[in-house]
Amino acid sequence: MRIRLDAREWRTADDLWTALRPAIGMPTSHGPNLDALFDALVARLMLVAPPIEITLDRLAEAGPAAIAYATRVREVFDDAAAETGETFVFRLA
Repeated sequence: MRIRLDAREWRTADDLWTALRPAIGMPTSHGPNLDALFDALVARLMLVAPPIEITLDRLAEAGPAAIAYATRVREVFDDAAAETGETFVFRLA
């Protein structure tokens, strides 16, 4: 599934999670953290099944903390893809 998220008003990691968790259907039982995201991707605990391609539009307009955290989320997506062989893409646009 291809998902586009508008990141221009994000200032913190919490702002990213507020958009990302419902977009991929991440269970509420998994906290908003990178380890839980990795587990949810690898174990396919989301409502959205792979392939998952997420693009963050207008990220350059977001706050520095949100931009830095988005980079870490991209690394988790890359790690999950390497672990499973599935398509997990997180684009910073």
